[in-house]
Amino acid sequence: PLGLKVLRKIENIIRARMDEAGVLELLMSVLQPLDIWQQTGRDKIMASVMITFKDRKGRQLCLGPTHEEEITEIAKIYIFSYRQLPLILYQIQTKFRDEARPRFGLLRSCEFIMQDAYSFDLDEAGLNINYDKMLAVYKHI
Repeated sequence: PLGLKVLRKIENIIRARMDEAGVLELLMSVLQPLDIWQQTGRDKIMASVMITFKDRKGRQLCLGPTHEEEITEIAKIYIFSYRQLPLILYQIQTKFRDEARPRFGLLRSCEFIMQDAYSFDLDEAGLNINYDKMLAVYKHI
């Protein structure tokens, strides 16, 4: 119970700072179609850490090791005009990677919770502005 309380408190601190910055939270799928990964070629790049399988209908799926592919699919559906930009979205989500050892963590684990944010910008100048904005948010957190 104490560990969950600590986790929730950390998540709420992150949410408060993201809300203050006008960043919108999403909850994305843990289970992702492999074809969105195949479109970018990252299914091959991340093959050694991806947990993949077929469902009962034979569709190739994976447990999300990250969500760049999925957020791009969401953006393609919901961003209709440059007038909707800039847009920054974030999530606090369970990820799955079958790594031999952690790259930036304390424990070896295939399942972990990660907060990440994604910006969609009009141009490189806007990207730099949002990068600096998010850097300040993360430092505040």
